This record gives sequence, C-alpha cells and structure tokens, in this order.
Amino acid sequence: MARIKAEQIAMASSIKEAVDDVTTTSTTDTQVTSATGDNMTVTPAAGTYAVWFSGSAHHSANNEDIFPSIHSAGVQVAASEREMFRGASQGDVHMPFCCTAIVTVDGAQAIEGMWRTTAVTATMHQRQLLVIELATG
Repeated sequence: MARIKAEQIAMASSIKEAVDDVTTTSTTDTQVTSATGDNMTVTPAAGTYAVWFSGSAHHSANNEDIFPSIHSAGVQVAASEREMFRGASQGDVHMPFCCTAIVTVDGAQAIEGMWRTTAVTATMHQRQLLVIELATG
C-alpha cells in the first residue's frame, strides 16, 4: 500500500458542506443537490487530489440500499462506492458514510459526490466533500 508523505500534501484545497436534508428516488448515480446551492461538486485546477465525501443518510423503507460514491470527470471512481443497507428490523436509523479516492483531473473536470438508491426515497443529511491537492514529484 502506498503512503502519502506530509511533504506530498500541497496547500490547495476545497471544501463543500451542507446541512439541509435532500432526497433522491434515482436508481442511477445522481448529483447530491441542495436547495441552498451547496452541491457536492468541485472543479479544481489540474492536479492530483485526495478526496473525501462523507455524511449521513437514511432510507424510508426496509431492505433497501443507498450507494454514495465519488465521481471524477463524470465517471465513478473505482472502489469509492459505499453500500448502506436498511435491514428489515433496523428502523429509521441515520447511517454514516465516508467515500475516499485519489483522483487526477485536467482543470476542467469536476469531482463530485453522487448517490443512488435501490427504491423508494433516500434522504441525505449533513455532508461534506473535501478535496486536497497532492504535491507532485
């Protein structure tokens, strides 16, 4: 496993935060939008970035899933997706998630926190997209 050394972390970073509840019924990955305009999208300068997309969510129905993930340049980043499952007797539990990735963009490509559900309605609560540039060389 490769480790990131302190000297590899650059000073450029972006953070998007929101606390309003948002919902989706989409069964395909969709943007996490917000009525306040705090969408989970950042378009940083060209470079390589460490990305964290975290928050909490819950599902309105038993035996259904929520899948948050990180997308770069319109494509889901491999292994960034997390599965959140509401079991048959779980009740209305708010579940935390944290998606992580290292991505390289060209300055015109967006980094996004996205999500989908298997059915009915999923609700996302507090959330944050943190993008930190990694130094090259």
